[in-house]
Amino acid sequence: MNAPDQLTQLRTGYEAEIERMQKSLQFNHRISRQKTLADAARTVVEGLRELGFDRAGVWLKDAGMDSLCELWGTDDNGVPSKGKDGIAQDVSVPPDHGYHIQIGKSVLMEKLGVEEPYVFLEKDQDEDRFESIWGYPPPYPGFYRRDERGDNICFGVTTDNDRVIVIAVDNYVTKRPIDEASAKLLSLVAGGIAQVLTNVALRESLERSEVRSRAILDAIPDLMFRLSRDGVYLDYKADNEDELYVPGKSLIGNNVRDILPPELAELTVQRTQETLDSGEPQIHEYQLSVPKGVRDYEARLVVSGDDEVLAIVRDVTDQKLAWEKEKEYVHSLTFLQRTAMGFVELPSEDDIYQFIGEKLKELLPDSVVTIATFDKASRYFTVRAVLGLGKVVKTVTGLLGESPVGISVKAVDEVERGLADGKLVRLPDDFHLLSGGKVSDRAARTIRRILNLGPGYTMGFIRDGELFGNAICFLKKGVTLENWDVVRIFVNQASVALQRRQAEEQIKASLAEKEVLLKEIHHRVKNNLQIISSLFNLQSDHVESEQSLKTLRASQSRIRSMALIHEKLYQSEDLARVDFAEYTRDLANHLFRMYEAGAYGISLEINIDNVLLNIDKAIPCGLIINELVSNSLKYAFPTGGIRNKHSEHRGKISIDLHRNNNSKFTLVVSDNGIGFPADLNFRETESLGLQLVETLTDQLEGYVELDRESGTTFRITFEDTQ
Repeated sequence: MNAPDQLTQLRTGYEAEIERMQKSLQFNHRISRQKTLADAARTVVEGLRELGFDRAGVWLKDAGMDSLCELWGTDDNGVPSKGKDGIAQDVSVPPDHGYHIQIGKSVLMEKLGVEEPYVFLEKDQDEDRFESIWGYPPPYPGFYRRDERGDNICFGVTTDNDRVIVIAVDNYVTKRPIDEASAKLLSLVAGGIAQVLTNVALRESLERSEVRSRAILDAIPDLMFRLSRDGVYLDYKADNEDELYVPGKSLIGNNVRDILPPELAELTVQRTQETLDSGEPQIHEYQLSVPKGVRDYEARLVVSGDDEVLAIVRDVTDQKLAWEKEKEYVHSLTFLQRTAMGFVELPSEDDIYQFIGEKLKELLPDSVVTIATFDKASRYFTVRAVLGLGKVVKTVTGLLGESPVGISVKAVDEVERGLADGKLVRLPDDFHLLSGGKVSDRAARTIRRILNLGPGYTMGFIRDGELFGNAICFLKKGVTLENWDVVRIFVNQASVALQRRQAEEQIKASLAEKEVLLKEIHHRVKNNLQIISSLFNLQSDHVESEQSLKTLRASQSRIRSMALIHEKLYQSEDLARVDFAEYTRDLANHLFRMYEAGAYGISLEINIDNVLLNIDKAIPCGLIINELVSNSLKYAFPTGGIRNKHSEHRGKISIDLHRNNNSKFTLVVSDNGIGFPADLNFRETESLGLQLVETLTDQLEGYVELDRESGTTFRITFEDTQ
């Protein structure tokens, strides 16, 4: 071949290559314009048909997929149709079912001679065949086949993300051979097709992801702003323009420093930069006046890109209001619980009206509080406590002409009716009228001015449906009564506490009357017993019989022991119980004086616990001591308490009373005298005194024991039933 022919051939080949590249670029451009992978695959099939191939097909296998997915193909007549997922697996379908099945069998099974599908020739496996036909090795794994049905070419392209795209064509319909130019064009466009299809699939996936993300964002009612590091608004989302500080069109491209208040703008920029520098979300709260009012917001900033953040701004006004209400509720509940305990624990000597006023003032700090009682008969209110006058109390006292505490005013009819119904009553603004004319009009205006008083409210203390007092609150100007429910509950608490205090005072008064009466009874009983004792004493002057005289004196002693009990009760603060140690000393000393025991050298020893006995126990015990001590003084020491002047043995009488561990008392009366006669049974004696001891012990529900060793010891044990 001469030089001109060679040049012509080179030019022709070069032009053909240029044409193929142009067709490849046009082909790829046409595919890339499609929005979905299915549309792109259909465009590929249609384009391959336009390039002169009878039939064509596109398959896809992503990493993790178990089978090829046929995106698009052609039927036996070359008409494009949408593919079916996993059709290459079904190798049992006869060939006459069209190209979809044929390509699965011939390309993947028959040509390769393997049983597993989706295996493609590597470039070095069949290079000779490609070279023998077209003169160069295949650019991608694949194969060429020519048999009685016609020519068939298949390429398998693996992309960077491990996606495998299979592109196959044949001329089985026209039986035309696939020429070198067509084969080279197919090999040229195969890689571009695969990459474009991958890009389309990626774009479609991103668009779907964006749609999902947008749907999620649209479902979130919060405001959203994209901000640059310097605080420039890049984008925003707002369901309602009323939620924005300025119209949305004024945001994009502008800096927060030009939009928001200075302090908030600087805070926003600071949080933006902290979010970008740390990579951690930042949260801050702020308050802003927007078209729908002053609102509270919480802003959460997260990194959303290079040098930009996404600010999710939530309107927390309602939540804060709810939290404030809950906080107020807890505070009110705590206040009411504390005041309820305060009423219970308030000492009786403390001023309950002052306490009520102090607590109401605590509940309404910007007010003047007055607590008053009401007399139904006279229809007058009397002030018991006033709080909130501060430094002007002397001025107010001067204007009133008397101290505010203790002042009485006539009830206003409409106010009284409202209070009796348990309502919160708004008081007349006319202080002169409210005082029933007692405060002059000029003084009333002056008091309202110096105290800066606004509206006044009152609520009554009700008992059994009747008014017996009220609480008055004069609020300062500009202050509104917002916690009315708490005030109402507190006033009801105070009403109950006042009723209890009044009931306690009535009970105390009644008890005082009964104490006076009981003291008088004890005094009169003691006097009557002393009269009887005096009668016995007078009678003894006319008795000649020694035995009769002894009997009178014994009876007189018993009467004295009982009278002494009533004397102690009359003198005691406790009208029901006797200090038994003191009583026993007085009784024993009286007996010692009566029998002149001291002259005989007889000593007295008393060991009694600090015991208070009620009258039911004290009188029997006193009579028992009277009988036993009298017996000891009369019979235990016939020769006197001192045997001789050289003897250390002295006569002694002991009285002991102790509480045992088993809640019983043991009374012991003993002497170290000659002892109780051994042949005498004290339980069957005819002695009136010992009979009384036995009877009185039964009255105490106890028992008596006698010990004859070392003198005489009587031990009486009885229950502690106090």
